[in-house]
Amino acid sequence: MTKTLTITKDNLDLISKSTEWKYSAWMINTLIKTSFPTLESVEEAVVAFQLAAKYNLDPAMKQMFAWKDNRWNMVCIASAAWFMKIARSQKWFISISAHSVYPDEDFSLDTGSWIVSHKINPAIRSWKKPLWAYARLEMEWKEPQVKWVNWDEYYVKKSFATPWDNQSSAMIEKTAISVLLRQALWLDGLYWMEEMEKVMDSTQIANSNDVNKETTLSAIEKREQELMWNKKEEAEIIEAETE
Repeated sequence: MTKTLTITKDNLDLISKSTEWKYSAWMINTLIKTSFPTLESVEEAVVAFQLAAKYNLDPAMKQMFAWKDNRWNMVCIASAAWFMKIARSQKWFISISAHSVYPDEDFSLDTGSWIVSHKINPAIRSWKKPLWAYARLEMEWKEPQVKWVNWDEYYVKKSFATPWDNQSSAMIEKTAISVLLRQALWLDGLYWMEEMEKVMDSTQIANSNDVNKETTLSAIEKREQELMWNKKEEAEIIEAETE
C-alpha cells in the first residue's frame, strides 16, 4: 500500500520557503495534483519544487514534471524545448547540431579535435532505422563538445506506433542533444522525457515532447481511485473493530 502525500499548512510553508515563496499554497496544491501526482513524501515535493525554481522551469506550463520510475524512484523531467532555450541563453553559445547515423553511412570522429566527418545516404533512410545519433556543441572560448547515443539504448518497442517509429531520426537526435546539454550545462537531476522511456512506466509518460493531458489525467484518476479504495478498506476495518 502506497503512502498518501498529505499537504498540511506546515508542509505548504516548508515548500514555499524552500523556493523563496515563489509558489502560493493554491499553486503548490495544483501542481502536486497535475505535474507531480505520484510523489508520496513532502521531501520529494520540496526537491521537485526546488529544481523547478533553480532552473527557472514552470511546471504549470508543462516545462517540468516529476514522476516515479518503475523502481519507484523520483525522476524530474524537462521538455526538450527548455534544454535548447537554456543553451541559447548562455553567453558562450554559438550553435548546436545533431544528426542520426544509419547503416552503411560513412562516419568518422576525431576525439582530439572533435571534428566530425559524416556522409549521409538518403537512399537508405526511408526503410532503415538509425544506429545512433550524435550532437555537436560549438562554444566561444571553449573546445566543442560531441556526444553520441545508441538507438538500442533509448528506443522502446510499443504495441502501437510512437514518434520513435514515425520520426526515428528526430527522436534519437533530440536525445543526443539533451544528453549533451545536460552534460555541458551541469543539469543534475533533469532528464528529457523520451530519454526516460527505458525506465519510466509507459502509462505515465506520453509519446511527445509534452506530457499528454489524457495520460496525466488517467494516472491521477487511477491514483485517486486507489486512495478512495484504501480509505474504504480502512473504514470497514474500523467499523468491524468497533462492533
